Amino acid sequence: MSQTKHWAILLTIALCFMITGCVVPKLSTNIDSTMVEMAEPVKLPKTAVVVKFSGIVSEDWAIDFEKAISNPKYNLVVLWIESPGGGLATTKLLSHKLKVYQKKYNKPVYVYSERLLASGAYWIASTFDSIYISPAGYTGSIGVYILRIDAREFYKKWGVTLHYIASDSTKVMGNDASEMKDWEREYWQWVIDVAHVEFMNYVWKHRKEQLCTSYKMLKGRSVNTMQDTIMVADQFRQVANGLLYNNKFAYSFGLIDGSMYFDNFIKMLQTDGYTIITTNGEIIEDFYPVVVKKWAAKYRRR
Repeated sequence: MSQTKHWAILLTIALCFMITGCVVPKLSTNIDSTMVEMAEPVKLPKTAVVVKFSGIVSEDWAIDFEKAISNPKYNLVVLWIESPGGGLATTKLLSHKLKVYQKKYNKPVYVYSERLLASGAYWIASTFDSIYISPAGYTGSIGVYILRIDAREFYKKWGVTLHYIASDSTKVMGNDASEMKDWEREYWQWVIDVAHVEFMNYVWKHRKEQLCTSYKMLKGRSVNTMQDTIMVADQFRQVANGLLYNNKFAYSFGLIDGSMYFDNFIKMLQTDGYTIITTNGEIIEDFYPVVVKKWAAKYRRR
């Protein structure tokens, strides 16, 4: 083979490799494109479970709450609370337990109320991310009280005389067989005032941002200085007076985050990508499933 033919063959082989190499960038582009498509975030289905609580605040609520928030199937817990409140000690213990569970499982918790979210129930609700009530509902009643019964006339009518023998008169103060002394009234008033301040401080700690936002909307000024913060706290103190408020008033002063009927509340969650279910696994499309009592169903059949 001549030297000229030798070089011609080598040149042909080189050209083949060059042509083949030209295809490589195109193949690489196709691979990169596929990888980009696969890297797009996949929207996984989310589930919100509605846990209903009603009546006087009870530590038993923590049982159902823990079951719901610890369930890996649920991404959001909605506490539907209808309650006039409850005892101070029970409220404090329950709110602590619920907050510990939320931190442990790190899930958002919303509160919804259709009719009444008052006193200790509002204390508990203020712990969590958002509070919503219906346009028919009332909330607030931020305050505490003690009932001191004077049953002397009752005992006298029935001929009953009670004798308390104690190490000191303060040991038996508050009994219903004796008249309340001035010093006793002052003591109980002090107890109430301390508890009220604790209640307000708890709400302020968890809803300070919302309270400041409401102040900005009402007064038309931002909260930038310590003096501004004091003014916000003073505004909150004026509404934390034990009164119940309707949805509009409660929202305007930052006690709640919104007001809507339950079907619209469900639509809001659905817009955020949630499937809403009951604790029994029943899907909620608009309204919470109505449970017909057995006696009512039996009566209708008649």
